[in-house]
Amino acid sequence: MFSFLTAACSSVAFFAANFPSYFSNQNIKRDIDFGSNNNVKLDIYTPAEASEGRPIIVFFYGGAWKTGSKNDYRFVADAFTELGYIVVIPDYIKYPKAKFPAWQEDAAKAIAWVHNNAKAYGGDAKKLFIVG
Repeated sequence: MFSFLTAACSSVAFFAANFPSYFSNQNIKRDIDFGSNNNVKLDIYTPAEASEGRPIIVFFYGGAWKTGSKNDYRFVADAFTELGYIVVIPDYIKYPKAKFPAWQEDAAKAIAWVHNNAKAYGGDAKKLFIVG
């Protein structure tokens, strides 16, 4: 029962945190395949005003490698796109479906994909930051 209540509270908290971002002026590309062998995807958030050479943040959410979703962290992307950053939020395989080092391999593939595709989304691969 306690885990159900905790999950419900967590869902409400993420909804509340993300609610303002539904009114923000950003572009979103969802569920992009970055080459993971684990059938996980990434989302790219770009500022509404198009320009070239923007810095890029790749954001890895927490959850002890067991919980979480890229969909829960739109509020993070919203905060950084307002400052002119491109934000990429990848998902990664979770435990117990996979074990170490599978989630690190997903993270490395996501970063490599972002580096190789930065220009196509208006980013500068030389201005790539990893946050989590």
